[in-house]
Amino acid sequence: MRSIVRSANGIRLDLRLHDADLSMLSDMDLTILFANLLDNAIEACTSLPAEKRKIQLILEQEMGFLIIHITNPFAELAPLPHHKYGSTKPGHMGVGLSNVRQTVEKYHGVFSVDTDAEVFAVAITIPVAQK
Repeated sequence: MRSIVRSANGIRLDLRLHDADLSMLSDMDLTILFANLLDNAIEACTSLPAEKRKIQLILEQEMGFLIIHITNPFAELAPLPHHKYGSTKPGHMGVGLSNVRQTVEKYHGVFSVDTDAEVFAVAITIPVAQK
């Protein structure tokens, strides 16, 4: 299923949600993953001109893996050592991506962040237990 909507703050949301079994993830872990990733993406987009505000979220299950991709443009990054990123929000601790990484690793998954000059991309792959 593909859906494109605009949020209240003018962000274009491109959602590509395919049949995926999320039942192996606890409610808390689902919240950690999606709340942190979407909060970061929304925060990054709101600092951009309206025409550049876009978040793409892809959720699918392929060959025994749950796959989550989220991309968004950004105006600035707060890079830290060892390919980590901090928050650009004043007074914010910036532990969201660390929490996401820990949650993915709890399920023996892989978490990666990639950036280019304008786009921040997170890819998550988690093995799905065979029933």
